[in-house]
Parts: sequence; structure tokens; C-alpha cells
Amino acid sequence: MEFEIKYFLIFILLVIIFLIIIFLNLEERKEAFSKQSIFKSKKRVNFYTDILIQKEGKKKKNKISVIICNDDKPKYLNSSIPKLSSYNRIGEILIFHGIKENLNIIDDPKVRNFNDFKNYKKFGRGRRILGVSNAKYKYILLLDNNIIPSEDLVERLYLNIKKNPNRLYGRVVRNCNKIGYSEGTIKNFDAVLSGISIISKKLLEEYVSKRFHTFGNWFRQYNGDCEDLGLSLFLKYDKKNKMKYVGGYFKYIENNDNLNYDDNKNYGRRNKFCKLYNKILEK
Repeated sequence: MEFEIKYFLIFILLVIIFLIIIFLNLEERKEAFSKQSIFKSKKRVNFYTDILIQKEGKKKKNKISVIICNDDKPKYLNSSIPKLSSYNRIGEILIFHGIKENLNIIDDPKVRNFNDFKNYKKFGRGRRILGVSNAKYKYILLLDNNIIPSEDLVERLYLNIKKNPNRLYGRVVRNCNKIGYSEGTIKNFDAVLSGISIISKKLLEEYVSKRFHTFGNWFRQYNGDCEDLGLSLFLKYDKKNKMKYVGGYFKYIENNDNLNYDDNKNYGRRNKFCKLYNKILEK
């Protein structure tokens, strides 16, 4: 009897060792797979998401529209547009030129240029989403003119919104509530900044028609500052929808660039915006 128990325990031990070896090999394959992307995130990404990206990337349909505003530093377009235009997922790039002196008409098969001088004088950067009706595709990638997201990040944003179109997805998150404006974390935030974000055309058109006017006076006074926070508040109060952080790699066109959301002047203004409009919309 003891002889049989002894060999049974040896058998169990061998099975456990075998399973451990299989698990370790699988982890190594996951790690190798996640490094195949040319533009890779600085943090490790989900193995199964990688598989979906590779599968979706082969499709020539399911394109998205990109909206970029060109107000200052028009030279940035010369760096960003060729790269963005090469991405298979991007079907068109809509550039809204706000300042006549900074006009930089880009000649590219995917690019559509719009003279948006009147809206710029009224709303400044806040006009970013007013041209959404010109978009051909049902998902809109909003980008600041000084940022180039990796193709990998664009795919991740697309996969998320395809799964649930009723959310706003983005790479940069903050907190904007009645306490004020502050840094957020990827697990604790209530605002997605529109510098790298994706949203459905339907939802964006609803924001323009039903809520944009609420912030109109603010945008006129402050050259459109806080337009991204206005969109997040619309989702928070009107749609009761959560926003979602999506990780991935991006770069600034110039190394000393940043999103300029949180310098001292803008921080105080955005803090005021969050306190004011959260109180208004809570009523």
C-alpha cells in the first residue's frame, strides 16, 4: 500500500512540474509576441489584444476619421501628416485651419483641408469638434497638432471603441469635478483629454447639438480652453457613460513640447472651469 502511495505522489509531482514548464513557455511566447509591433508601448500590453490588432490590421475596411486643428506652428503638419496618412486604419484626415497667416495646405490623398477662420475667431480651440459633420467615418480620432500616436495606439483605440461605441477613450486622463482640476491616474479619473482620444461621430454630434452651447461663453472668453473637459462633462452628466484609458506609445514632434494643459496659467483656468460647470450640471 505504501509502495503505491509513494509512486502516486511521484506521478503527481511530475504532472505539476510538467504544467509549470508549459506555463513558463507560454509566458515567453507572450513576451515575444508583444515585442513584434514596430511602435510598442513602453509598458507591457495584453497578449490577446495583440492578436486582435494583428487580425484587424489586415482588414481594409473599418476606417476612422482624424480631426486636427492647425492654429499655431503649422510646420508640425509636415511631420505628422505623412506618418498618420501611412496608417491603414486611418481613412481620412480633416485639418481645420484657424489662422490665415498660418495656413498650411497639405496635399495628400487622405487629407481634406478646411478654412475655419470664422469659428476660430469665435471659439478658438473649442471649435475642434464643430466640423464633425464633415467626417465620412463613424469613429473620430481627435489629435493635437503636436502629437504623433503610434499605429499600435491607434489600433488599440479603434478596438476599444468598436467594442463599445458609447464611451470616450483616450491616452491622457485627469480629474475634473466640483473640487477642481487635478492629475488623474489610469484607475482613478473622470476626464479624458482630447489631445489623443477617440469617440463615435454620433456621440460627438450629440454633444455639439445638445451641450456645446453650455460652454460657449467660456470658449469665447478663453479661446476655447477646456474644450476637452466640456466633452468629458457631457459624457459624465448627460450620458452617464464612463470614459476609459487606453495605453500605448506616442511622441511629441518636438522634444520640449508637452500638452500644455497643466502649466500654471492653464491649470488655474481649468480648475475654475471644473468647479463652475460641475456645480451647474449637477443641478
